[in-house]
Amino acid sequence: MDARCNAAIFALAFRRLTESRFAYVAVTAGTIYEYSVSRTNGTLTQIGTVPGAGAGATALTMDPQSRFLFAVSATATNVSSYTINSRTGALSLVGTYTVGAGAVQAAVDPLGRYLYVSDSTTTTVHMFSIDQTTGALTGIAGGTFTVLTGPQIPAFDSFGRYAYISTNSVPRVNLLNILSDGSLSNIAAAITPGASPLQGSIDPLNHALYVPNNGAGTISMYTIGSDGSLNSLGTVSPGGAPSTLTIDPTGRFLYTRTGTANIWMYSIDQTTYALAPIGGGTIASGTNPRMLSIHPSGRFAYAPDQSTATLYMYSIDQTTGALTALSGTSRATGGTATAGCAFDAPGSYLYQADGGGSTISQYYVDSSSGQLWSQGVLTAAATPRGPLAMANYNTY
Repeated sequence: MDARCNAAIFALAFRRLTESRFAYVAVTAGTIYEYSVSRTNGTLTQIGTVPGAGAGATALTMDPQSRFLFAVSATATNVSSYTINSRTGALSLVGTYTVGAGAVQAAVDPLGRYLYVSDSTTTTVHMFSIDQTTGALTGIAGGTFTVLTGPQIPAFDSFGRYAYISTNSVPRVNLLNILSDGSLSNIAAAITPGASPLQGSIDPLNHALYVPNNGAGTISMYTIGSDGSLNSLGTVSPGGAPSTLTIDPTGRFLYTRTGTANIWMYSIDQTTYALAPIGGGTIASGTNPRMLSIHPSGRFAYAPDQSTATLYMYSIDQTTGALTALSGTSRATGGTATAGCAFDAPGSYLYQADGGGSTISQYYVDSSSGQLWSQGVLTAAATPRGPLAMANYNTY
C-alpha cells in the first residue's frame, strides 16, 4: 500500500473521530459571528461577535486543527488572525496584517504551517508563516511571491509539498514547491491552460489536477508527477463556463457548475485520471446552481440555487457517480440567495448561509436516505459573506 493510500485511510479515520463544536461566519459589515453547535440536534447558538478584518470581510479560513481562524478584507486590505478557544469557541484577535486590495480569501497549507493570500488584481501572492503556539503571522522571505496577473487561491497536494496557482488575467498554471520555510519556488515554467482559469482541484490521492477554464468553457486535466510536475491530458468541454469543481471523497467522480441550469458530471479514470462524462453528462439543478457540496460519506450531494434560494438534494451512485434527485427534490431555504453550504464533521447536519439576506438554514441529514429535515432558520444581523467555517476536534 503506497503513501497516497495511507493518507486517504488516515483522512477517513480522522473524519469519523471528530466532531464540530463551533461555527463562524463573516457578514457584510465586517463582523464575525460565533456559534456553538448543539451535540443533541446540531442547532447553532450565538456565542458572541468579534470585529472582522474590516467591511467586506470574505469567507473565513481555518487551520486543520481548528486552533486559528483567518479573515481577509479586500476593502481594508488586510488579513486578521484569531485564536479559537477550544472550550468556549470564543475568538481572540492575534493581529492584523497588510495585504493587497484585491485579496479575497486566504488558504492554509494542509499541515497548518503557512498562510497564502492571493491578490487577484495584481501579480502578488502574500506568504506568511503561522506561529504554532500563538497564531501570529510572519511574512516569509520578503513577504510575497510574484506570478502573472490575477492569481487565484492555491491548490495544494495533501502532503503540503506543492502548490498550484492559476492566474486568471494572463492564463497560466504555476507549479510551485513549498520550501521548508514556507516560501514558494518554481518547479518548472508555468503552463498555459484555457482562457480565464480559476482555482484548480486535486484528487484526494494527489494523482491529478483539474483546472476550470471559465473563459474557454473547458476543464484542463493534468497528472501530477512525484516531483510535482504536470503532464497534460487535454481538456473536456462542459456546456457554459465552468467555475467551481467538486471531487468526491474517493477521487472517482468530479462535478462542476457552469452558470447554466445544470450540473455536469464526470468519472475519473483510475488509471489515466482523465475525465469522461457520466451518462448524459448533466442533471438539472434549478436555474443557477452554486458549488455542489458532497456529504462526507460520499453518498449524497446538495446544490444550492443561487437565484431561487432552493437547496437541491441528490444521491450519488457509488458505481457510476451519477446524480439522482432525491424524493422531494429540494428544500426552500427561507433566504434569497445562497452563500454556500457546510457540514458538521460527521455529516449529521448541514448549514446553508443566505448571501442575499441574513439567515442560516439548519438541517438534519438522514444518514440512510440523504433527506434533509429542517432544524430551524437562524437570523443574523447582516448578510453572510460565505459558508460557515466549522471548528472540528478529536473525540478520543
